[in-house]
Amino acid sequence: MATILTVDDDEKIQTLLEVVLTRRGHHVLTARSGSEGLEVFRRERPLLTILDLQLPDMNGLSVLQQIRALDPAVCVIILTGADTSQLEHDARMLGATDILQKGFSLHTIGDTVNRLLMPVNGVSLPPVPSESHAGASPHTERRRQPRMPVQLHATLLKDGVVIGDGEIVDLSLEGCALRTLVTVAQGDYLIVQITDFFTQSDPKTFIPFICELAAVRWVRQPKCGLEFIIMTTENHDRLDRYVKALQDRVPPTAASL
Repeated sequence: MATILTVDDDEKIQTLLEVVLTRRGHHVLTARSGSEGLEVFRRERPLLTILDLQLPDMNGLSVLQQIRALDPAVCVIILTGADTSQLEHDARMLGATDILQKGFSLHTIGDTVNRLLMPVNGVSLPPVPSESHAGASPHTERRRQPRMPVQLHATLLKDGVVIGDGEIVDLSLEGCALRTLVTVAQGDYLIVQITDFFTQSDPKTFIPFICELAAVRWVRQPKCGLEFIIMTTENHDRLDRYVKALQDRVPPTAASL
């Protein structure tokens, strides 16, 4: 496990980084501004820092420069937006270890972190947790809460692009089982939009349900299991109410994702 500091004022990106890196076994520290990031860096001395160039209180290049003054060898990954070629050049001149464009895939950030930490610091990183023990069914490993049989249409997005759709056949607070012709692999991360969510209870107030980050936990074509990782409080509350309403009407199955 490595201690990693993320410095970014974008709450969604912070949450995304924290979820991905924590799931890979790292201890994640967060800061929302350059001054806070420097304070945390001085106190905690993380092995790696992920730093946004556009911060509300100071230039990310200034933060990078001060980090380099404190520790010339520490790994620093710079996050940049579009049309920032000059800033990227300046960051490399100041000693940025690597640069990633915002919009990076989740696998890219994880692989980049592993690549930088292992040779530089000799850190032995744990593998991504297996979703099933030897001989165990992939459908039984993560089941903790009752899941409810449903028939809901879902649209799937990967890296912000629609890749297809499918039918959710059971649903719980933690995830769902999905029947789809879309090719996915265990470990993929998706955005899930349930387009007919709540139409059974109140069609007039229909609002699509969105899970902003779901992990593919098992695949057995044409079905796969998704674990819900990131969703807004509003969507979580809607899901909670929906599942409870189903439980009042339908006997739950024995297990959940």
